[in-house]
Amino acid sequence: MNWLCTPYVIILFLAGCFTLLLSIELFKRRKDRSAFYLALALAAEAEWVFFVGMGAAVVELENKILFSKISYIGVYNCIPLFLLFTIHYSGMGDKIQKWFVFPL
Repeated sequence: MNWLCTPYVIILFLAGCFTLLLSIELFKRRKDRSAFYLALALAAEAEWVFFVGMGAAVVELENKILFSKISYIGVYNCIPLFLLFTIHYSGMGDKIQKWFVFPL
């Protein structure tokens, strides 16, 4: 597998590392539901950014497609988790039902 190390790829990996470190710090405060959902959202975002960076770094088209497909896991999980974070952060977390969280 051939890799290209461009400034764009370096910035993506640095952003992914920073987001992952922030997520780990928030997991230490997971007793607070808003911190827990934000940590999960940031972990999904870090996964998204890492695989977008890997897709930008590889040369072969098959690997670009593979990393693009894997990055969608983070894309699809990021938005609902940020929604849950904002609901809990605004103080309305006790008003949502458990059945609402599961389909998200």
